Amino acid sequence: MRNRMLTVLCLCLGLSGSAWCAELDPQELVRQLGSDSFESRERAEKELLRQGRTALGELRTAAKSDQPEVAVRARRLLAQIDPPLVLEVEVAGEARAGQPAKLKVSLLNTGDRTVTVVPCLDGSTRAKRFPHFARTIVAPTPAGPEAVRAGCGYCNALSAADLVELKPGERFDPLTHERSFGSDLAEWTPSEAGTHKITFSIRYDAPSVEGWRPPAAREGGAEDWTQRLGHVPALRLEKTLTVQVAPAAPGEANAAAPAPKSTAPVSQPPAPRSTAPAPQRP
Repeated sequence: MRNRMLTVLCLCLGLSGSAWCAELDPQELVRQLGSDSFESRERAEKELLRQGRTALGELRTAAKSDQPEVAVRARRLLAQIDPPLVLEVEVAGEARAGQPAKLKVSLLNTGDRTVTVVPCLDGSTRAKRFPHFARTIVAPTPAGPEAVRAGCGYCNALSAADLVELKPGERFDPLTHERSFGSDLAEWTPSEAGTHKITFSIRYDAPSVEGWRPPAAREGGAEDWTQRLGHVPALRLEKTLTVQVAPAAPGEANAAAPAPKSTAPVSQPPAPRSTAPAPQRP
């Protein structure tokens, strides 16, 4: 009896080990990304992320899958394991209190393949459509959330001109592109001197094609747009820049400051002189 129990236990352990080995196989894990079970999809994605670059081949194939769930999860994993884009932020010239400064933002393709990037579109700064663009500035004397012009609530349909191919080693400025609505994010006038922290963030990780607001009925339809947007890395990029703002120049400070109010009593103006003829004495 005891020997039979040991045999059954060994068989169970052997089966468990075989199943575990199958779960660790990248091809099987990629298949699990399209499982009907949410828990299985989540577990497979976590394990593929843990395997890292060893699963890149299977993930690149899966990113072109006809199954939307598999393609989205594979693209998300590729962006985390082998991110092809780097976000760069810098101040053009010296930052001085009270003077406009220009912020230069660029995306650098550090990978070995051409990728597709999208500029800051109308609605991107209000999270009404992907990509999401945001900027926060922490000044030495915080005055609450910064105000960025909201614009109208209308969003244009996504156009083929909004998809820009970026070759390896190339840079792209998403705020000054001809189709961009991000010029406000590139403008900054510090109100005081001292250390400022500027954080830019860009999100390309739309959960579905609908998040980009593409024109589903033209230029190939939704299926064609799914393929086009599949070349956009599903990334969340963030960059924080520390900027030392110089004090305003003495002449500029005096010119910007309002004239001091006088405390002397205000003199009364003389009474207006009458233009009527003086009365004649008899």
